[in-house]
Order: sequence, then C-alpha cells, then structure tokens
Amino acid sequence: MKKIIFLIVFCCFSCLSTLSSQKKVVIFWDSSWSMEQRDLDQELEYLNQYYSESSNNKTTLVIFNYTILDEIIFDIEDGNWTKLKETLKNVTYDGATSFSPLLDYSGFDNAFLFTDSFQNINRVKPTNIAEMFYIINSNKSNDQSESKLLADINTGKYIELNKNSKKDTSNSLNNKNDNVPPTNYTLNQLDKVEIKGKSKSNFKNKDAIGYAVQSIDGNQIDLSHSTLASAIQGKFSGITVENSISKFYARPRSTISGNIYGLVVLDGVPQARSNSVTGRGASVPWIHPADIADITVLKGLAATNRYGSEGVNGVILITRKSTTFNTKKTLENAALLTNNDYDGKVKIKKGVKLTSYLKELKKNNGVADAYKKYLNQRNTYKDDLQYFVDVYNFFKDTNPDLAHQVLSNILEKDKIDLSELKSLLFVLSQSNNKAMFYNVSKKLLELYPNRIESYYDLAIASIEVGEHQKALSLLSKVYNKLIEKNQDLTPFAKIVKDEIRNLVYKNKLDINKLDNSLKKNVVYDARLIFDWSYENTEFEIQFVNPQNKFFKWKHINTEENETFKNEIEQGYNKNQFEIEGNGKGKWLVNVKYIGNGSFKKKNGVFLKCRVQYDFGKANQKEETHLIKLSNKWQEEQFFTINI
Repeated sequence: MKKIIFLIVFCCFSCLSTLSSQKKVVIFWDSSWSMEQRDLDQELEYLNQYYSESSNNKTTLVIFNYTILDEIIFDIEDGNWTKLKETLKNVTYDGATSFSPLLDYSGFDNAFLFTDSFQNINRVKPTNIAEMFYIINSNKSNDQSESKLLADINTGKYIELNKNSKKDTSNSLNNKNDNVPPTNYTLNQLDKVEIKGKSKSNFKNKDAIGYAVQSIDGNQIDLSHSTLASAIQGKFSGITVENSISKFYARPRSTISGNIYGLVVLDGVPQARSNSVTGRGASVPWIHPADIADITVLKGLAATNRYGSEGVNGVILITRKSTTFNTKKTLENAALLTNNDYDGKVKIKKGVKLTSYLKELKKNNGVADAYKKYLNQRNTYKDDLQYFVDVYNFFKDTNPDLAHQVLSNILEKDKIDLSELKSLLFVLSQSNNKAMFYNVSKKLLELYPNRIESYYDLAIASIEVGEHQKALSLLSKVYNKLIEKNQDLTPFAKIVKDEIRNLVYKNKLDINKLDNSLKKNVVYDARLIFDWSYENTEFEIQFVNPQNKFFKWKHINTEENETFKNEIEQGYNKNQFEIEGNGKGKWLVNVKYIGNGSFKKKNGVFLKCRVQYDFGKANQKEETHLIKLSNKWQEEQFFTINI
C-alpha cells in the first residue's frame, strides 16, 4: 500500500515538474497581404529546427494583420508540431499591417515574430513580450531597419532567412544579433474662397450702421476694367488703391511705422491683409467687375467697433452678385442675378456601376465563397483603388470586419500617394470603424507634416474617437501658427475657429490657454465643408436653394485664380459654405467634373462633403457624402439637404 502511495506521489511530482519545465512560446504570424510573398519553406524549416531542440512546450499561435485574426494554443510533445505546421500552411494573406495587436501579450519565454516589418498603419514597437524575442523575415522586400530596431529594443535577435545558411539559422537561436539603431511642423499661409449668405437685405441704412460710410453699386463700375483695383480707383474719397485690391489704405494714415494696408471683407468673410512692412502681398480671389453687387468703404475709428484693430486702416466690404443666393429677396432683389433659374436637367446616379468583378462576386454561395472569388481577383486589380472601394462596399453590410480588411489593402501598396490616402480617409469617414479612420489620419500627418490640413484632419479624427482635448490642442496649434503668420483672418482660419468654438461648446475641456475670442460659440443652420482627394482637381459645384434659384462655385485653375494656386502651395484641399437665416427648405447640390490637370492615374478623384446641421446647437447632427468624379463635363446630383 505504501509503495502504491509513493508511486502516485512520485507520478504527480513528475507531472508537475514536466509542466513547470515546459516553455511558454508565442508565434506571431503576420498574415497581411505583403506576406503572401514570404518563403514559407524556409520559415517552416526554421521552426522545425527550433522544435527539434525545444521538443516540449506550449505554443500560442497568433495570426494577425492590423488586428488579431486567430489565436490557437498547441501542446508540443516530443517535437511533434504537425498540427501547427498545417495551420501555418493554410493561412490566408490579406489586409494592412500593424504590430499593435502584439501589445497585449507578455510573460513568454520565447517569442517569434514572422514579418517583413512593413507597418503601414498605427506604427508601434511592442516590448516586454518574452525573455527572448526573435524577429524573422523571409521576404526579399522588407523593412530591415525596423526589424533590427525592434530586435534591439527587446534585446532580441533579427534573422533574415534569405541571407542565412541553415547553419547560420541554427546558430541564430543561440547568438545575439548586432545592434543597428535607426532617424517641422510647418504651417503656411492659406487663402480660400468662402460663400456666405448672411445679410438680411441688399439695402444699407447708412445712418443705422454708425460708421463713416461710402457705397457704390455695380451699375457705377466701368466694366471695361479688367481688375477690381483699377475699377474702383478714384471712386471713394480718402482711399488709395495700389495694384491690388488688398493693397489699399485710407487717409489720413493711422500708423507711421506699422502696416498701412486695410482689410478686405468679401461676401462677409475677412480676407488676408497685405503687409506694407514686410512687403508680403495677400491674395484676394479674382473678381470680375461685372460680378459686383455693391462695394462699401468703412473709415475712421468707428469701423474698429466692428472689425477691431484689423479695421483701423479702413475696410472695403465687397458683395458679389453671385453670392446673394441666401438673402431674403423680393423680385427686384432677385433681379441682381439673371438666368439663374434651375431647370432640373441633372443626371441622378443610380447606385454603383456593376463592373465585371462585381458581377462575378454577386454569383456566390455565401460570404466565404465571395471572399475566395475576391482573393482570386485581387492581384489583377492591385493598382486600382476603386476596386478595393467597390469590394469594401460589397461586403460592408454582411461582414463589416471583412470589408475593412479588404479596404485596408490600399495601404499595402509599395508607394501610396496623397490622393490615395485621402480617398481612403474619405471612405472611412462614412464607416463605423473610427479606429481605422483615426489611424489613417495619423498616417497622413506622418507622411505629410508640411500640409496644414493634415493637422486639421487628425483633429477631426480625434473628435471621432473621443479624444477631444487632443483635438483642441491640434486645432489651437494650427490657429496660433496662423496668427504668427498674420493669417488669422483667412477663410481657413475661420474654419479652424468654428471647429474650436464648436468643440469647446460641446465638451468640458481645459480652455485656460485658449484665446477669449475662441470661447464664444457660433451657430449656423448648416455648415458644408468640401474636400477633394487631388489638389489640382477642377470642378464646379451648383447650389440650388428652396426657391429653385442656383449659385455656382467654380474651382478652376486660371491665371487669375490665386486661391487655386495658394491651395497647392500651402497644402489644403478644402472649402467651406454656410447656410443660415432664410434658407429653410430643400437644397440641391450638384457637381460637374472638369478635369484634374496632369493627374493621369486611373484611380480618379473623390469629392467629399461633411454636412453639419444646426451647427453649434444642442441638436447638432452630421452626415457625410462622397462621390467619385469621373465623367467630365457632366453635371451630376451630389446630394440633397433639408433645413
């Protein structure tokens, strides 16, 4: 009996000893699309050598791309890893790459990361996963510096199987690799056209205004002049206009050594001021004299009551005929515009064009079968961004996770340009995957830190993921930089200011360092921000109001259009429109694609509009509209809004 008890106790201790001596191993298997090019035989041979030396262990297999796709635990006994090997042979390769899924793992004896280290979204450097960390690559194309850095910070080893002999590979399990460590925030002057119909009437009661006022209407302007500066020269007493409308000053001058130039306000929007001290000339959008509804000049200290120190040198208020679409009109007022009755002859898009690849996907026996068809198609269309967008839309209602995985392959391209990244961001702005939307915004800023809109876009994405204080910090930095450059009255600065005010109004944030002018909320019936994926895109947007009157805004590259040039130079592709006052009812927004300059890629151009209803109010809501511009000179219905 004692012998039996002894044997039982001995067996128990033996089992416990075996369990305690088992190594805890984790294999991170990169299954992103680029890893389809891996040398699987070499990697399996590497593992075969490892399991011949470490014959008993518990191995956790983690299959990942930018997220965890599968996690399986294998008990390896006597070096038998057949089930693990078969699993690795049957992995499907798809999607973008991030090491962020690895951050949740720790406490292992050995960790093996099989990857080419091409992180293309949410770049991180995981640490403290295991006592010994191996990074193994078999791809001819790989980010060697990233792999070596990751090995270095983990006191691990980097193994490139394509360059190592079998003997070297075996030795790598016991020898440390050498250390090979690896490496402006510039915000520029902006200028933009903004259309705003805020006035209640086209009639000005000069006595009620309370300023020193002079006004003329469009009938008093000689249309033989090619520029507005020459057209108004001598029309106003005490006003001198140089070669540009932005270079005017009132007499007597209010300063001896400071900037003498006054402020131009176009359709209610203050423009950038020229600076007589630095010699920097600000650009005001080119205006044909025939488009002038009226011009008013404000002079004297009284004008500063409205425009502050910016108005001390005088203010020129310009109202264009083409922007009076949102005013309270009588028939006489409407006569300011002629031939602007909407005839309704616009093409309405009817769903997605059914391409050959979509026709094939539709002939399926379920999601799994359709996905297999996609995998077979994928390499044929690898350079076609629209293909991945279409397949994303195909899967998004039945399997959103799979749809986003397909869409993320856009990031797997060897070289992804700004237009493609912005197009991806546009599509994600309509999805519920806020994390991917945020991470792509981060990537945009990483790749294009000198584009001012990169900071703005990341701020918007930060709001989407609930990081409101970070968003405020980003927007404040942008605005402060604009002030430094004397650009705080530009239309883009106004967009940033509106965003800051709205953010402060809706959230409890630390605003101690915020300028008081940014703490006051602003309210609109609707705010529309247009954004296009390629900077040289030429198009025309038509707004049709509830009274069936239309107004057109043209984004066309002409010698006179300084705004178009500034967008390219300063790094933004955005324009804002506001509706407030008497614009209640149904609005129609149409678009006509004109061209994209030298842009020859077949991916085309995407145009996005972010619409915010009841902006600045408690019941504010938002929607996003997206259209691909492909049919030149054809006017298409973009979207409708109800106010």
